Amino acid sequence: NLDLTRGLVASETVMMGLTSAMGRHEAHHVLYEAAQRAQSENVPYLTAILEHPAFQNHPVPPNLTHWLNPTTNVGESVSITEDVVSRVAGSERLS
Repeated sequence: NLDLTRGLVASETVMMGLTSAMGRHEAHHVLYEAAQRAQSENVPYLTAILEHPAFQNHPVPPNLTHWLNPTTNVGESVSITEDVVSRVAGSERLS
């Protein structure tokens, strides 16, 4: 999915990060246009974001590549997985 979407799966994380730098409305606008460009021109999402004209007025956040890194963008998946495994293990003991 990471390769197929050229990084778009991390857009929510980037949105949350950019909001503090430029406001929610502008961040949404920038990321929407970058996503459209990534899809239509077959460029990586990071490239489309970095080349967006909005970054002529705003500095590129230093965390941008971190926000797009799939190894740091796991959210609650570890906690959810541990919870499911715990519940499954508990139900097997009852059987």
